[in-house]
Amino acid sequence: MCVLVCVSYGQEKLEGERIKKLSLVELIVESEMVYQLSSIKDLANIRWDTLAGVKREVFLSPSYAFGEEKIGAIKWSLDHPKESKENLQNDFVLGFTGLLKHGICYFYLHNASADFYLQVVQGPLAGNTVLYPEYAGLRDDLIWLCRNRYLLKLLKKGELKAETYQFSPHEMELLVRLCPGEYLKNLHAYAESDEGGDKLAKLYAFMDYDPSESKKFPLLNEHIVEKLAVAIDEEIVDGVMFANTEGELLMVSHKIKNGLYITQRDKRLMRSVFIKNDDHLAVKNALAGMMKDEVLANGDIGLLKAYLLRMKARDSVADLAVLAELVQAKVFQEGGEEFQGLVMDGFALRREREVVWVLAPLIKHEDVMLAGRAREIMKGLAPKDLGDEPKEWRAWYREQNK
Repeated sequence: MCVLVCVSYGQEKLEGERIKKLSLVELIVESEMVYQLSSIKDLANIRWDTLAGVKREVFLSPSYAFGEEKIGAIKWSLDHPKESKENLQNDFVLGFTGLLKHGICYFYLHNASADFYLQVVQGPLAGNTVLYPEYAGLRDDLIWLCRNRYLLKLLKKGELKAETYQFSPHEMELLVRLCPGEYLKNLHAYAESDEGGDKLAKLYAFMDYDPSESKKFPLLNEHIVEKLAVAIDEEIVDGVMFANTEGELLMVSHKIKNGLYITQRDKRLMRSVFIKNDDHLAVKNALAGMMKDEVLANGDIGLLKAYLLRMKARDSVADLAVLAELVQAKVFQEGGEEFQGLVMDGFALRREREVVWVLAPLIKHEDVMLAGRAREIMKGLAPKDLGDEPKEWRAWYREQNK
């Protein structure tokens, strides 16, 4: 069983009865002290071991926050480590001090599910449950993270270099899993500082995460890898990430054609090559056709973004027909806000009068935000606002093309 306790006074603030999403890494970095719950004899005799900060005695009773029943279960797990492991009742508690004005903050891990507690609030904080991958070394990894918080502090400030510490591949994977997005950009800078080493290539390898081969990167999942991709997007060195661009484009084409998983690395490759008009034209044109079909069939946001980049880079009249096909498709008409917004962004860049003909029906769409966006785009092409009827907008278009 492992329980971490952090006391914090200012990093997070209660808003009424609610609290913002807590980050374990931020609690470790910003707390004055980090403790691990090691034994419970009774509610007045609870032992904490110091993991970070200057060691001092402090009374961190979590009894009010946890409740007697949970405290009893934690005590049993601490008293019977072997049996608790066999019965899959492995509890771990951390305590953090010096952060929250309302008192100590506790991190409670039961098997692979974690919750945060405040000393003065009964029960776990709503909306803060975190699920971790189940593996034997999870508890040890969290303790390592706490004991090496000076590395996290340097990473947060962007001052961590490879010469200071050499993260193992597992440690880098752990950081990608646990660190907020703002840390990951600095993790890229750390990897770049490893001159002559392979840290940058290791970091980029995570972008090739595929759920069908999840054992390759057991600490990652699609959400985590997307977070990494967004965080380091502007920092990526294509020359390091892609060794054989045309060959890799052919592989991505094969994946799309056969309905295979498209990784974040694949999506980055497509975005990268589509803004270069003069390279790999035959492969790119064939790939674009498959991408369009996949977007129309499944509404893949990543592929849509890559395809729209291709449109913007080549600035072809032919792409207006593709936008028209997208806006009339079921995946758009019934799609999510992000998908619709990206397609409308594509229309906003066009100056052809045909945009009015294509978008006119949307001013009757049940989504008033989408209807309003279509109206604004059309007003930029017509001499005035032509009203609420699509036929009036299309009549203007016909008049212009007599």
